[in-house]
Amino acid sequence: MIQVGDLRKLGTLATFSEGDLGLLLSVAPERTLASGSILYAQGERARSCFLLVRGFVQVERVRASSTQVVATLRPGTFVGQIALLDHGKRTATVRAVTECEGLELRSEIVEQLMMGSTPLALAFQDQLAIAGIRQYRQAMALLASASPPQTPPDPERGRQLDQVQAYLADSGISLDEADSVDFVHDVAQQRKSRF
Repeated sequence: MIQVGDLRKLGTLATFSEGDLGLLLSVAPERTLASGSILYAQGERARSCFLLVRGFVQVERVRASSTQVVATLRPGTFVGQIALLDHGKRTATVRAVTECEGLELRSEIVEQLMMGSTPLALAFQDQLAIAGIRQYRQAMALLASASPPQTPPDPERGRQLDQVQAYLADSGISLDEADSVDFVHDVAQQRKSRF
């Protein structure tokens, strides 16, 4: 069972008063996850977020036929708040790596905390903002590590791009129009009819 003392040990809740931690425990039911179980599934509608108190979860993204582990989250982390705040669908699956315990904050509670100006609400808003920034930084670091190495520009490719830009200028077509699928399809059809 999660108690105020357990929450006090989490760095993310260091600024919360004893009363605020007690109130948080009263509005957020405890949830236990067995190792390997899914907290949130990619694509499902967000209805809550989760404060991980004990254990570790990993964030997985399915692309095509492969699953990529994006991050491993530790105690003190808010999980699933971004999809909840923007009323979207989950962009990843969150799976328990070990047995986990935490507090589940339903959407109506989160909305009240986001609109409130009590010390608890303000501290909660700060923690969600910090959690979002950390997750953004992790995502950017992962993206940077996955980027292909830069190669020197190909002179032939540059000439081809110059030809395309000249064609667009002669035709009076903007780059935005050239970016549309219909334009690309129309040009392809014109080329087939010419040859």
